[in-house]
Amino acid sequence: MTVNVDVSRCENSDELWADGPDGLDLAPVTKWLGIIICLHVGMDEITMASEQEVYARLVILQGLYGGSFMQAVDPTTGEATDRPFTMADVRRHRGMRVNTRREAPATFMARVRRVALDRAQEEARDLDRAPMAEATN
Repeated sequence: MTVNVDVSRCENSDELWADGPDGLDLAPVTKWLGIIICLHVGMDEITMASEQEVYARLVILQGLYGGSFMQAVDPTTGEATDRPFTMADVRRHRGMRVNTRREAPATFMARVRRVALDRAQEEARDLDRAPMAEATN
């Protein structure tokens, strides 16, 4: 599925663009926020009414998958560090729309719970195997 991110309804839409290798492109935070919202957050737009739900889902996903979906590079050291999405990022993108269907909160939480349980079961299996591997060596 192609991800379509529409920022034309954002109050500051002209600030959400940057020069890219092939001309004008969405700024990195805008592009990543649109992709993550479309593919993982289960929200079709950011509005004043939905911004807290969007951000809460982002926080849950960042906790599950790691500190961030993006990294910022320190210009002096060249080191990459996690750059989590903030509520300010979400608010700056009020009006953003993406081509996905809105997922009900209960459906989102059930999906996240399944991922967390799968991880827990996988880690438990790994721990169960570890003593056997050490005992045979």
